[in-house]
Amino acid sequence: MGARRQIQPVNQSLGWACRAALLASTFHPGGTDIGKRLAIIPLTLAVLAGLLLGLPPAPARADDAAPGYLVVTLGSAAARFPLFLDYASRDRKISEEVEWTPATPNDLGSDSGEHGVVYVKALPPGRYRFYRIAENDGSFVRRWTLSVPFTITANQVTYAGDFNFVSHRGRDFLDRPITDGGYFRLSDENIRDIPVAARKAREPGLNDMPVDATPLAQIKLNAPPFCLPSDAEAAPPDTAPRCPTP
Repeated sequence: MGARRQIQPVNQSLGWACRAALLASTFHPGGTDIGKRLAIIPLTLAVLAGLLLGLPPAPARADDAAPGYLVVTLGSAAARFPLFLDYASRDRKISEEVEWTPATPNDLGSDSGEHGVVYVKALPPGRYRFYRIAENDGSFVRRWTLSVPFTITANQVTYAGDFNFVSHRGRDFLDRPITDGGYFRLSDENIRDIPVAARKAREPGLNDMPVDATPLAQIKLNAPPFCLPSDAEAAPPDTAPRCPTP
């Protein structure tokens, strides 16, 4: 019975198409050979139309699956140089860069005491990883290689954390103040950042999606230049070290 129900729309479409074609074929001029040949044209078109109308819709492709969203914050309250965070899909077909500069509009608000960009990106479901983070002080680019995996799931937010660069201050040989390296202070600020991401992406539904914040737990001990805020909750032993007290 199931097969018969599937074939029935095709048979009905063909039946109506053939009737219309036969009716059209009666209107050829004088029954001449040319008229009979011309009559085949509507018959052929009608049969093709019937086949097309009776076919079931094409199944959805994997590419049409609902996306998931990556949200990550990058910035610094005092740095005067650009910061970069790079990630890619496992097959390297997708490769993106999160960038912050001192001129970047502050997504965190002037009252927060912080300056950063809340990055949001709709991505196909799959496996990804952060593979590099860098800071460029204008004369030297410091790069750190990463291997921080994360998964994008349809209709879910993957929150990678707040990467806040804290710069070390030093002095050059003329005793002038300079920036002498630094470290990234990691924290989970998804309650603050996801509403900002929803507004930027014009996707209010982000506020109601499940949140996966496991990428933060993938930062391994002594993996420079990361640390956790000293006032954070107790962390498992395989996570980043505590940030030094300012």
